[in-house]
Amino acid sequence: MIVAGLGCRKGGACADVLSAIEAALAEAGRGLVELSALYIPEFKRDEAALLEAARELGKPLHTLSRSVLELAASHTLTDSARVQAELGLPSVAECAALAGADRAGRAGRARLLAPRSAVGGATCALAELLAEAHAGEDSHAMDAP
Repeated sequence: MIVAGLGCRKGGACADVLSAIEAALAEAGRGLVELSALYIPEFKRDEAALLEAARELGKPLHTLSRSVLELAASHTLTDSARVQAELGLPSVAECAALAGADRAGRAGRARLLAPRSAVGGATCALAELLAEAHAGEDSHAMDAP
């Protein structure tokens, strides 16, 4: 099971969000059928591009609180100075992917499949839940609470 964490600029385009998801899946060698859900920050819950992308893909869209995103911040692969200055997070998409995988799985540890993909004003990161037996092998994995 993999999940996507998404971010986008205010007023961004759905086409950019869909392209960022496609790029992330291609980078990870995964297909859309393996993607179980999309996760976004609560402060982006009304962003039209994200809502439209979820509808077009037929995937559930879940929101995450800032405090949950902050728990994942030390496990990201990307550190955007702009995002850090504006939002206090290293990567919105990567934090959302890690926290989303953790919420979806409830066991094991989440890990990013690759650094986030950016297309236009949108970003996407993919994460999966590792079984506990393999969790110690990845330094970018996040312990489940």
